[in-house]
Amino acid sequence: MNSKIRKTRISGILSLMLVLMLAFSMMCSAITPVAAVEGSANEKVTAVSDSLMQIRMVYKDENLGKIPLKAGTCFLINENTVLTSSHVVHLDNEYVNYVKEKVANFNKNNFSYEVVVSDDVTIPSTIKKESQVNDFAIVSLNETIGNKTPAVLGDSEAVIPTTYVYALGFPGDVTDVQSKSTYTSKDTTITTGQVSKIGEFGGIDSIQHSATLGPGNSGGPLVDENGYVLGINRGGFGGTDSDKYLYAVRIQQIMDILDALVIPYTKADSDPAPIEETTVEEATTAVPAEVTTEATEPTTQKTEEPAPMDTTKLIIIIAIVVLVIILAVIIIMVVVGNKKKSANKIQTPPRGNTVMPVAPQTPQVPSNRPSQPPYPPQSNFSPMQNNMQGSAPTMPSNEGAGETSVLNDGAGETTVLGNQSAGCFLVRKNNGEKININKPEFVIGKERRRVDYCINDNNSVSRAHAKIRVRAGRCYISDLGSTNCTFVNGSKLSPNQEVILSKGDKIKISDEEFEFLG
Repeated sequence: MNSKIRKTRISGILSLMLVLMLAFSMMCSAITPVAAVEGSANEKVTAVSDSLMQIRMVYKDENLGKIPLKAGTCFLINENTVLTSSHVVHLDNEYVNYVKEKVANFNKNNFSYEVVVSDDVTIPSTIKKESQVNDFAIVSLNETIGNKTPAVLGDSEAVIPTTYVYALGFPGDVTDVQSKSTYTSKDTTITTGQVSKIGEFGGIDSIQHSATLGPGNSGGPLVDENGYVLGINRGGFGGTDSDKYLYAVRIQQIMDILDALVIPYTKADSDPAPIEETTVEEATTAVPAEVTTEATEPTTQKTEEPAPMDTTKLIIIIAIVVLVIILAVIIIMVVVGNKKKSANKIQTPPRGNTVMPVAPQTPQVPSNRPSQPPYPPQSNFSPMQNNMQGSAPTMPSNEGAGETSVLNDGAGETTVLGNQSAGCFLVRKNNGEKININKPEFVIGKERRRVDYCINDNNSVSRAHAKIRVRAGRCYISDLGSTNCTFVNGSKLSPNQEVILSKGDKIKISDEEFEFLG
């Protein structure tokens, strides 16, 4: 009788859970269009076009007039400063020789730059700072522009692979300046793609992505779905048009230069970068009031837009909490029912039969069962602990001299604190190195002072990339929120997701391959 009542209760709870899940699905489908209407990614990305302008190199001759040589894309960061690529504005010998063939009296001082406002209306410009090594240029306009909205610079350090990105620029080749004299923001082309890798390419801190780029895109911004600038597009390198590697210079290093030169700009979800600490009189003299007004407006606008999304996230969190509570109640009822049933069997055994005691249930996994599935239930440590990537042990100052090293390695046999040694090893594929898992929490990464095994010859590996835990004689691996992710047998781990390791498992730390030997 009690068994029937318990089954009826469980069936009722499962039915209620199913109804709540259906209601939650309908609620999410109803919410999604509203968020898209109030602030869609397309509108935010398209709005960046207003900051785009064409920058041109010209030669002024007294007989032939203005000779356009090459052009590219640039974008405003304040009312009189634009960013672009160095190769767009750099004066190469190719153009010097071209002009020498055209004009009678060549003068190198006749080369100049101009930014197109509309049609034949241009503003003379000068290069304030240029880095040919990192391929970017900061250009100052000789006059201010008041009818355009400067772009907002985002956090390129937070970008991860698979992030959706958008490339904005002007169509066609730079040689189009001979057939169409100018481009304006109405001529902007927008292509979309995803981030594939982050790191140094050709010695430049870059974002590799799949958003199609043409020659006219050089110097234009690469933005995220919020319209925040993540980098300056350089172009494609290697292979044909279909298999080129496409790159953008990360904006973070350029923001550091802007801060050093005290050039104002607007940063995502923050106030404009301060010009300098000075007196009221000096500030009034150095920076017109219009600059402050223009710089603060994009920040106010960005602060208001995300408001509708906060409600959606709150509803989703509440629904998830409710489902977890219901699931916990079901599990508790089943466990309690099983315990009562087991206790009754022990206390009142059938006559003539020997009753064996029921073994208590434990969450531990026996170490002699290697055939257990590689994905156990989630561990019971808190999210606050997961987010503390700095929890790796403090390293001694005597660092190894090789490319990679296991830190704090014992001189004798493998010793794990609390006598929990699992006798586990990793084998690094590219050099056959055998790595002893000799601690309860074994951290792998490239920052020597934070890890137990240091990979300092691969820039794609994060500072503290992954962690291997030893519990009950078994090893579990988790990703520590790395940039280029951790994989087990080809499956990507979510940040802080623990996966049990079995002998022969293939592990990838970014693009570094290891084999687990249990």
